[in-house]
Amino acid sequence: MAVLALWLGKKLEKPVRALFLSALALAGIIVLNLQVVSGFNVQSDHWFSRVFLITHSIVWAALVYDLFCIVSPRLRPMQSYWRDYI
Repeated sequence: MAVLALWLGKKLEKPVRALFLSALALAGIIVLNLQVVSGFNVQSDHWFSRVFLITHSIVWAALVYDLFCIVSPRLRPMQSYWRDYI
């Protein structure tokens, strides 16, 4: 998922968005390995059932939208002020 986000960011010339989505996708690996660093996991069921479902849904929705913009070039998003920042 992170590699796909980086590739789409390069293809659509949105590097900041690509880095944000890839960091969000890789955050799960870091959080699951928290037990290795701290020695305990406060709530082991919390990450999969609550946090990862939401963050991965956000990442997948953004990636599907970017893929749709590549596949269908005539339906590109409108030019706006925020395009340079997102």
